[in-house]
Amino acid sequence: MAQPAHLRSVLLVLAGVVIGLGVMQWMRPQRSGETSAPAAAKTVPPSENPGSAGLASAQGDPMSVLSRAISNPDRDERGETLRALAARLVAEDVRKALAIAAKIPDAGDRLEFLRALFAAWAAKDPKAAMEYAKANFPAGIQQSEALVAAVEKWGGSNPREAWLWVEANLSGPLKEEAATSLVQGWARRDPESAAAWFVSTGSTSQSMLDALVTTWTGLDAKSAAAWAETLSHPGNKETARVLVASEWARQNPADAAAYFTPMMTGAAAINLGSALVNSWAAADPAATAEWVKKLPAGEARTNAAGTLATVWAASDIHAAVKWSESIDDAEMRDGVIDHLGTTWGAIEPQKALDWIATLPAGDAKTEATKGALGSWAATHPQAMEVWISTQPAGPLADEGRMNLAAVYADSNQSDSMRLALAISDPQMRGDAAAKFFGHWRKVNDAAAQQWLQSNWAQLSADVQKRLGREQKRNL
Repeated sequence: MAQPAHLRSVLLVLAGVVIGLGVMQWMRPQRSGETSAPAAAKTVPPSENPGSAGLASAQGDPMSVLSRAISNPDRDERGETLRALAARLVAEDVRKALAIAAKIPDAGDRLEFLRALFAAWAAKDPKAAMEYAKANFPAGIQQSEALVAAVEKWGGSNPREAWLWVEANLSGPLKEEAATSLVQGWARRDPESAAAWFVSTGSTSQSMLDALVTTWTGLDAKSAAAWAETLSHPGNKETARVLVASEWARQNPADAAAYFTPMMTGAAAINLGSALVNSWAAADPAATAEWVKKLPAGEARTNAAGTLATVWAASDIHAAVKWSESIDDAEMRDGVIDHLGTTWGAIEPQKALDWIATLPAGDAKTEATKGALGSWAATHPQAMEVWISTQPAGPLADEGRMNLAAVYADSNQSDSMRLALAISDPQMRGDAAAKFFGHWRKVNDAAAQQWLQSNWAQLSADVQKRLGREQKRNL
């Protein structure tokens, strides 16, 4: 299903903010309340069945249908026709379907066709489909996608037999991917049995657990949540709980929040709160804010508020700023301001800095400034370089140079050093020069030493002293 336009924008901005937060690790350690939910493993999507329009468009001479499909600029319609054509040809003659697949010039279109082909083939003869893909396709995405589509279909009809084949014939990442797809197909038909099998294996696979729990939650959230609480493995239990919360909040955030609010205590509440807020905030940030406000004061609430600030700022920064002004808890408000500055800095950095300048002096203002500059450096480094060149010497320009130098540290070490040496504060300049020169030595020690010899005479005495010590440090 296509994402709403506003949600796509939110996700794109969040990607930039994540990069910015990575840059900030050069400047500061992780603060309390910034723990994030475990990254959910990739869940293999279900094989899509062609709709009635696709079935109708797939009638006629196969090559004519294929020609019309691949020339159709509408991606959804093209995919539906390709899936329908694959299913039709498999029903007639699998070999003909495979021959048609080989004639599709575009790799993406070919994969779309092959996924449907192998899903349809597996509905008839799953073992033959799996063995053909393993024997006739070279290792790579084509083989992987064909096997995944086939085993998912097989997992929906005879999961134990499918698992035995996977166990005997696949290994490494391909085996993990196939097993994940199998679990998803199984869970769609009988989640309780799939869950019992998963527990019986003693597995801690994140991708398999993700496929199982997310699929089950889509069918029956309360049952999936209840099962998560029965798990004896602590890591699996926490991950399953977070996965249920995230998926359930996408479906019905009020019900999900009501179910999980009593569990919002202790260290586990941090990841749980982030999962709920991440899913809920993009759809209804105001309602999410009301829920966060009612949580017990502490690290979990502060972290949930920060997550909400990031998501809300990406979709409606002015509403998010207004919300921040209504927060009574000082620690929570400071964390929100930090996250707002970081997120806004990736979207409209100058406006973010103008807003931050109106805040009272203190830690919140300092951290928000660092966050905004870190995001700006990560998303638009060239524009930030121009901005720095127009700034008077002082703390703001120095912080900008520090953040931009961190962005350049892995790709353009000489520019990283140039920025560090242009910092006006002597202590900060020496620290930055030592930090980035030390990093350069780890990346390419010979180049770093050559730069030092070429630039030694131009360095101030204090920087020479710092870099001389750094030069002698064992890598």
